[in-house]
Amino acid sequence: MAVPSLEPALRPVPDAEPALAAVLEHSSGLIFVIDDERVIRWASPAVLSQLPTPTLPLVGTNGNRLIHPDSAAVARAAAERCRHTGEPQVVELCLLLGSQGAESAYEAKRWFEVTFSNLLGHPQVRGLVVDAHDITERVAHEKELEHLAFHDRLTGLPNRLRLERELAEASDDGRLRAVLVLDLDGFTRVNDRLGVAAGDAVLRSTAFRLRREVRAAGLAAFLGGDEFVVVLPSVTSTAEAVLLAERLAGALSEPIRADEEMVTVGASVGVAVDEPDGIHGDELLRRAGTAMHEAKRRGGGCVAVFDADGAARAAQRLRLAAGLVEAERRGELLLHYQPLLRLRDDSVVEAEALLRWQAPDRLVPPDEFIPVAEETGLVVGLGRWALQQACGDLAALALPGARLAVNLSARQLHHPALVKSVEAALQRSGVDPASLIVELTESAVVEDPDAAQSVLGRLKALGLQLALDDFGTGYSSLSYLLRLPVDILKVDRSFAADLAADDRTRRLLGSIAALAHDLGMSVTVEGVETEEQLAAVRAAGADTAQGWLIGRPVPLAELRTRLLASPAS
Repeated sequence: MAVPSLEPALRPVPDAEPALAAVLEHSSGLIFVIDDERVIRWASPAVLSQLPTPTLPLVGTNGNRLIHPDSAAVARAAAERCRHTGEPQVVELCLLLGSQGAESAYEAKRWFEVTFSNLLGHPQVRGLVVDAHDITERVAHEKELEHLAFHDRLTGLPNRLRLERELAEASDDGRLRAVLVLDLDGFTRVNDRLGVAAGDAVLRSTAFRLRREVRAAGLAAFLGGDEFVVVLPSVTSTAEAVLLAERLAGALSEPIRADEEMVTVGASVGVAVDEPDGIHGDELLRRAGTAMHEAKRRGGGCVAVFDADGAARAAQRLRLAAGLVEAERRGELLLHYQPLLRLRDDSVVEAEALLRWQAPDRLVPPDEFIPVAEETGLVVGLGRWALQQACGDLAALALPGARLAVNLSARQLHHPALVKSVEAALQRSGVDPASLIVELTESAVVEDPDAAQSVLGRLKALGLQLALDDFGTGYSSLSYLLRLPVDILKVDRSFAADLAADDRTRRLLGSIAALAHDLGMSVTVEGVETEEQLAAVRAAGADTAQGWLIGRPVPLAELRTRLLASPAS
């Protein structure tokens, strides 16, 4: 292809300049000259060789033809600044060079560092000299680094840094923003039971489902752990945000294949929606997180919307949690013991350890701080302290035949260090393992029966006794009684409440006692508060009774007195 001569554009060429002209003609640099009307007056051979359609003329045409539409505004602005200031302007532009075929040039988007130099006043040039250097590889590398900086490698979702950038961008169309915080329910159990690889599979599947459901409606991000965030930049109402939140909760409740096993986790979702005057993005995120914890408190697997009253309750729970963290160090935790009556001889030979918190200003009720401990995970540490203290108290009692029971929460049951902590407490105290009873609720077992069976088997191997608490509260399956190595069945207090007046309840309790005895278990009935209830419990064939009629929770010294006064002593 014939290359246009420099002479028409640079005429008159002095005798001293033919060498320069020859150099430019043979240069590999991408250089061209545009006049004041943006018309191309000269182009180096390298430019001509990289045209999408090399056979079409270039000189004499508008220079915009070389600029990708995405870079047109930047190019115009740089050219104007160069023209008016006379100073060179360096910008990064996407030029339609380096690809054969017009369509592929648009798609390839090759990037160049472009320098505009003002030689409009030069009598032999009279134009802007444009010098371009291909930086496509550098730009691609920078974009890759940026992607890595703003995306999580495991899930592929935007990370916290990208989320913060998104939250900082205020809505400018008058519509409302919404933030959804999603926390997976039961993820820790999957990680502990099946391993990190299975947990990673759950996180990747969750990310895929979020992308699928959110699509272009907003940004789905991964905060770490098992927490995800969805930012909806434009919603019409709270109801619209809740609708999407419910759809997400439904999608995340579907079974996931992890480590060749199907698992179900689900999610608790908190929703916070912008106010007409606007709320800072960080505050929206905080509110959504508060709502998510409310959803957790309700049992998980549901959606909760932020409200001021809920925020006040959440703040109180946070204060309680902060106090609990320091309670053990300050010596504010203590155990009280509720005695149990052995019905065959009316002896008190065992008691249940109940955790108490004596804060500086008040005795905090268990029903106030235990749910907070469960929600925050502090219950694992509290349970470990209670176990060690109960074993120490049992050793201090030094009464043959005396037994103490400690409670395990669902979080403790599925904690990988549980068995070792129980074994350590027994060894440290030197007590007979048979004198320690470990209680767990039906609901804790139902969450993961297979894992519970494995853990309880290991606990049983230590020589201690196992009790299934709150039996008959709605989760029961008789198959659990066959599978679990349980020694004691503790019937929920709701049965005792109806014993005196309801013959059907009395017959049912008798059937439960007979079944338990056939399986080699003893039966304790909780919540016995009247003599009539106690008589009905005896008649039903139960082995022990527990409740305020038998005795309220008392400090260890009072329990010792009660044990020593018992007929069995």
